[in-house]
Amino acid sequence: MDAQNLYSDLVSDTKKVHPSFCVKYKDESRLQRLLGLLAYPFNSRYMDRYTTTLGSTVYFPSRKKVEEDPTMYTKILAHERVHIWDGEKQPIRYNLGYAAPQIIALPLFALYGIIGSLVPLAIFVATPVIAYMVLWLTTKLTTSMIARLVPFFALVGLGAGAYCYASVQLSGWWTLLAAGAFVPLIPWPSPWRAHWEQRGYGMNLAFNYWRHGGVSESTLKSVTTSFTSMSYYRMDPSEKRVRSRLDKTVKNCETGDILHGPDSDPYRQVHKVLLDNGLVKEETIIA
Repeated sequence: MDAQNLYSDLVSDTKKVHPSFCVKYKDESRLQRLLGLLAYPFNSRYMDRYTTTLGSTVYFPSRKKVEEDPTMYTKILAHERVHIWDGEKQPIRYNLGYAAPQIIALPLFALYGIIGSLVPLAIFVATPVIAYMVLWLTTKLTTSMIARLVPFFALVGLGAGAYCYASVQLSGWWTLLAAGAFVPLIPWPSPWRAHWEQRGYGMNLAFNYWRHGGVSESTLKSVTTSFTSMSYYRMDPSEKRVRSRLDKTVKNCETGDILHGPDSDPYRQVHKVLLDNGLVKEETIIA
């Protein structure tokens, strides 16, 4: 089976199940270029390494990358298809859960602006804007990561200090609320985000199992790192807990349980595409 044909078949099947689905490319999108700049200080590979799904639109890094490795992007699309399904079936729970607990900072900042002072908030908003303008300029002038990020974080640090100082001067004890609004922004564990990514990466493991008859140790280690590292803002820092859940997913692939249950539709759909193309290992098929 030609890898490009398999990719095309999965795109067509996804479109059939999710009519609003479409594939776009980050290097062709103004929105994604802006998001890439915003993400750069924390994830410099956002534009060329990561696939992003917004609603039912999947943004791959570029057409060239998909054409060069359609097998890899078929698996990535299968992963993102789980997120599309979850986002459509449980939009509030999915979107709020994925952003929690960091999203709690927004109402805290808003509350401080109402009962505290708007001046510190203006400083807080203006400083990152200036910092990102400087970052945009430095990305045009140099390829050095240090030269790009040192001015950015220096400006952000000065802005945070000015924000807290202005709070003390203008709002007294409400400064505690101003400072407390930063607390949710720390990379706290997010069991909600981990839950949704467990389902997404469950597809990666199932895809490997169906196609190759097993899941390698290197794959399990790589997926575990995705949960415990800053890739997803340390959504679950416990390597032991993450690995236990991944091992359970592999077991569910072996027993066929991953294809059953109320939330298993995306797995069954991708499994059928592989099966129709003769790409499911015979020994993994359970009657």
